[in-house]
Amino acid sequence: MFKSKIVNKLINFKVYKCTPGKVIIEMKCLKIILSKHEGYEMFLKKAVMKLNGITKIELDKEKGYATINYDENEQKKENIIKWIGSIKDIGINNLDLIKLHGSGNLDYVVEIIDKKLDKEAKKYLLR
Repeated sequence: MFKSKIVNKLINFKVYKCTPGKVIIEMKCLKIILSKHEGYEMFLKKAVMKLNGITKIELDKEKGYATINYDENEQKKENIIKWIGSIKDIGINNLDLIKLHGSGNLDYVVEIIDKKLDKEAKKYLLR
């Protein structure tokens, strides 16, 4: 639990800029995390794209920005911001799972986290 609180503080993000169809998130930790664990970039992009309406994500590791493009007819910017927080929370809540099985059974870890992300993403469907 203590470890989760530390990681939560380290993986901080804030909205840098919002324009119609685009949200730019500042995540200074991207530079550190993705330089040490390059494979996580694919998982992060896949997780963000699970939200209905997101059309593209670009990560700028050098500056620590994630640019998320979305269809305004399918999603709201507020939901995208909340979704980033949900991804962060699901990752942090599964740190023990990742540590225990990440190197030996990555497919298992991805399957479990994907199910949690899919369930969470349903909360953000526009009706």
